[in-house]
Amino acid sequence: MDFIKTGTITNASLAFSLFCLAIVNAVVILFVIGKTIPHENAEFLKRTHRSIGYLFFLLYAFIGIIMINKLLGIMSTSPVLSPKATIHSYIGFSILPLILIKIGINKYYKKFYSGLPVYGVLILIAVYMQIPLHAALRLYDALKR
Repeated sequence: MDFIKTGTITNASLAFSLFCLAIVNAVVILFVIGKTIPHENAEFLKRTHRSIGYLFFLLYAFIGIIMINKLLGIMSTSPVLSPKATIHSYIGFSILPLILIKIGINKYYKKFYSGLPVYGVLILIAVYMQIPLHAALRLYDALKR
């Protein structure tokens, strides 16, 4: 997996792209579920939300592969992670089950459909905790040098 070595600026750019996708996706679905009168383009917005969601998942998976490779490199030199890296990896790994649960409810468990906004908000919060609080600091340190 050495072909996926990336620098701080590349990682931060990928992370901020993921963050932007999450925000855009949240805004799109709020146009659908946040109105008392149904939006005239509700079906289009739902398809857009689904498309952005799949793009989000693909970008998340790609970043996950990069970060697992990086984590394995760190663990080979030092068996203990710093507290910040531990929290960062834990939150990063916890996003995957949330995405899979949301997709599963949407496809197979329609009676729990009303709970989907909760999972969406949890994913948005987890991504927010990951990217601006970690990647922004790393990017700032890299640009400061």
